[in-house]
Amino acid sequence: MKKLLSIIIAITLLLSLNISAIASQSTKIIPVSEYQKILDRLNTKYGTDVHFASKTEKNNYNIDEELKNVSLADFEKDIEEAILENERAKQEAKKAKKKSEELNDSKNIYLVSGRASSSTVTREKDVSGATVHMTADVSNSSGYWRYTSIGAIWTSYFAGVNSTPAFYSVTYNYDLIDSKRTCAISIYGVTIGNYGVIIDSNAYRYVEFWAGNGM
Repeated sequence: MKKLLSIIIAITLLLSLNISAIASQSTKIIPVSEYQKILDRLNTKYGTDVHFASKTEKNNYNIDEELKNVSLADFEKDIEEAILENERAKQEAKKAKKKSEELNDSKNIYLVSGRASSSTVTREKDVSGATVHMTADVSNSSGYWRYTSIGAIWTSYFAGVNSTPAFYSVTYNYDLIDSKRTCAISIYGVTIGNYGVIIDSNAYRYVEFWAGNGM
């Protein structure tokens, strides 16, 4: 009986040691320097400045996500996809702005029949990584809907709703074009990927809102 008990204890200890070894291997911490090597390689490849958010950037953009032992392969794939999407969105925004400038004041004006009126409106439109919002006053006293004043412009981001990487606006400017019928907004900001990584500190988005939308 004592011999059997000794065997059982020995087997139990052996299993315990194996389980501990497996658990230790599965929770092995990957040094941050290994992830940094990936960022360095991607920056060289794409000419970017992708980096882990500094303390100031974390505070400014409410970044609390950190590395949670993601595999190096998954980390590289995720960050590279974010770099490519950010660049695609920037080029798309630049092309849209250029096209709008070429067409400025060349559109037909459709007169609005009926009594002149004015209204305060809220507009929103999705761009890559965010939703752009705007409040403004519009009027049809000139015979067509046009902007009389712009109230506020801001962006929002909701994980699972907006695309990634997330875009956070820092500053913007706007022009009232084609006889003030359209508000053309250029937004400058930061794109943020997963794991507390800043994808682009000079991100750019462009959007237009038509004064007569929904009127």
